[in-house]
Amino acid sequence: MREQEPTSVDAATLIGRVTALARERRPTDQAFADFVGAYLADLPEFDLDDRRTEDLYSAALAHFTLGRERAQGETLVAVRSPDADRDGWESDRSVVLIVTDDRPFLVDTVRIVLERHAVNTHLLVHPMLRVVRDPNGVIERLLHTDSSDDAHGSLVEAWTQIEIDRCDERRAQALASDLRAAVDTVHRVVTDFETMRSRMAGLASVDPLLPWLADGHFVFLGAATYLVNEGRVAYVAGSASGLLSDTSPIDPGISPEATAALTIARSRHVATVHRSDRMTAVTVRTSGDGGTEIVQRFVGLLSTSTYRQSVLTIPSVGDRAREVLGLARTGTDTHAGRSMRNVLEGLPRELVFELDSHDLAELVIDVVGLQERQIVRVFAVPEPAGTAATVLVYLPKSRFTAQVPEMVAAQIAEAFGSEVRDVVSLIETSSLARIAMTVVDAELAAPDLDDLSDLIDRVTTSWIDRVGEATRRRQRLKSSPASVAAAAAAAPAEFRSGVEIEAAVGDLDRLARLAASGDDVHTALTRSLESPPQEWRVRLYRRASPVSLSRLLPLLGHLGMEALEEHPYDFLIGSEHFYVLDIGVRVPEGIEIDESRRSELLEALDQLLAGEVEADGFNQLVLAGGLTTEQIIVLRSYAKYAQQTNFPFSQRYVEETLARLP
Repeated sequence: MREQEPTSVDAATLIGRVTALARERRPTDQAFADFVGAYLADLPEFDLDDRRTEDLYSAALAHFTLGRERAQGETLVAVRSPDADRDGWESDRSVVLIVTDDRPFLVDTVRIVLERHAVNTHLLVHPMLRVVRDPNGVIERLLHTDSSDDAHGSLVEAWTQIEIDRCDERRAQALASDLRAAVDTVHRVVTDFETMRSRMAGLASVDPLLPWLADGHFVFLGAATYLVNEGRVAYVAGSASGLLSDTSPIDPGISPEATAALTIARSRHVATVHRSDRMTAVTVRTSGDGGTEIVQRFVGLLSTSTYRQSVLTIPSVGDRAREVLGLARTGTDTHAGRSMRNVLEGLPRELVFELDSHDLAELVIDVVGLQERQIVRVFAVPEPAGTAATVLVYLPKSRFTAQVPEMVAAQIAEAFGSEVRDVVSLIETSSLARIAMTVVDAELAAPDLDDLSDLIDRVTTSWIDRVGEATRRRQRLKSSPASVAAAAAAAPAEFRSGVEIEAAVGDLDRLARLAASGDDVHTALTRSLESPPQEWRVRLYRRASPVSLSRLLPLLGHLGMEALEEHPYDFLIGSEHFYVLDIGVRVPEGIEIDESRRSELLEALDQLLAGEVEADGFNQLVLAGGLTTEQIIVLRSYAKYAQQTNFPFSQRYVEETLARLP
């Protein structure tokens, strides 16, 4: 068994033990002893609580061994699954080890790769170490990152250790390859970052938005230059920077006929650096020589500061929005002004950059109009390039639950016949919640947005609320709405999911009446508009104990009805149990059940259940012949009397003959 160490040791003590172990086992390796202290120094105490000295030492030594010799600019990546026999130490997890020049976005980018490979992270060690290496790239010593010692060859390096789910050799190799490629992409992007930023800042004369984006509001991931001449778009050789190359597809496409000096649109491709969001493409057109148009394309991500900044303070975008919404005249302190500004600020920021002024104003004004009406509304906004669209769904905030976004996204995907992604919800002080998503191919179908709004309205309204609405619409309820609501609150899950709302309200009304009365049982015969003419539903409401099917089905047969299927439900209203039995039945062909016959049929069923009339085939004549229960009693008496006069036919024969020839 492993040696157990106390878990209450503070981080400094534990790191001291690991360092002491390093000096003890490698007394001539001062660089490693210095490395251990610096390597573990920034780990939070909760990450060290359950760690053994031996485990920390072994992982640090494996990492140091990997990175002891490294050429400047080289990236070292290994994914190890430690085995005691093979490696001299063991772990039930795998360990990702990376050594590279320190760059922004490294950890975020590595996380993207790990998420793509669907592995969980259990520990992250990511110190920035200032390392002095000899001409062969071998570590000589470590310096404190704040040291004023400007030793020749010192370099700040990122040493990343990530503990992940254990993976086999094949998966480990694939993960290491993808991590190496991702880190190399980070280096390429960061190396070209300033060049790309300066290139955009230099286009300030085209639109004041460009230097604003370049000033920390856009994360540059790639850039390239194209020439447009005689309807053709051609790449300028050697102009690509960052993650773009001479062979990169132009996405979104550049239209030779477009005239706008500045357009902003989203790419279909998801960033592999910093955040796994769809990239934003900024396209700038300027005039060249001989009628040639120069197109500068920048791809990247809006920075987090862009999402926090008010739309109205963004150059060009804010001015156009303020003007077209009338805020320049009325200001934002009026009720209408505040409402419009709140909606504007709550829109997906990418949408604000992509829409022209009038489309943006129309969208904002439409959404403001929803605020007081508490209705569901779907908006589909095509992106300026490609086939995607941003779909915005507004619904009353009171309906929002954790399940609603997924439910709404499924309805949108089905209506458009396309994949849906990037589902984001927004709930603020407004009375409405907003769910935004991207429909990948919005051109596959063109659903009626009003019908889609009605559908989402139905699926997002809670069952209790839908019952309440149906109760208010119902003209002839015999119970109070409060009694119906009490019965609804007691409805089991299978009743809520299995019974249509209008039918459910009828059941709840009859249950409420039964609960308020002293009766033990009520019956009903119902039918939906879509049912075949001969199919009805017998509904039985019983206090305290259910009616067994073995008893009920023969009674229905005596009435001439064929049972098709049944659904039992158990309600607990207050402290009493009530049972609903819903049975689908078929009546013989050619029989029409008018109100009189329906009333007699229910009367006969009630008397059969109460044992007040005999259960035999004569009861079929309620349906087949339109007789009343009293008339059938007389007819049954004649048949029994005839049996006493040596009448040659049995009672059953008489029953069947009369039912066949009513």
